[in-house]
Amino acid sequence: MILLRIIVSVVVLFLFSCNDNIFNNSQDPFIPLTLYMDREMDGDGNYIVNFNTFNYTDIFYQTEPTTRVFWDSPNTFTIYHMGIPITEPIICCSTYSDGDDGSGKQMIYINEDFIGDDVYTIIGCVGSNCQYLYFKVQ
Repeated sequence: MILLRIIVSVVVLFLFSCNDNIFNNSQDPFIPLTLYMDREMDGDGNYIVNFNTFNYTDIFYQTEPTTRVFWDSPNTFTIYHMGIPITEPIICCSTYSDGDDGSGKQMIYINEDFIGDDVYTIIGCVGSNCQYLYFKVQ
C-alpha cells in the first residue's frame, strides 16, 4: 500500500510539477522565415536557374539569429554506388542561421536531367512555420 502511494505521488509530481507539462499545450512562438534565390523569376513566380555543369545551386534565407532551419523536398535524385541505387532529396537536413543577422544559405543538388519545364520544390521550416520556394532549371 505504501509503495502504491509512492508511485502515485511520483506520477502526479511528474505530470503537474512544471509549467511545461503534458497538459500544457502552449504553442511555440512564431519565428519568421523568408526563402529566396539570387535569380530571375518567370511569370508564374518560379525562380529560373541556369545550369552550367556545376551540380549545385543555392538558396538563401532570413530568420532570427542562430535559428535552426530544416530542409526537405519532394524532388529527388538517384546515384548508383557499387550497383546499388541511392535516392536522396535535392536538399537535405538542416542549417543554422547566422548568429548576428539571421541570414543563411543552403545548397541544392541539380544536374542536366533537371533541365526542362519541371518545377522543383524546396521546403524550409522553422518550428511550425514552413515556407516553399519553386524553381525551374534551364
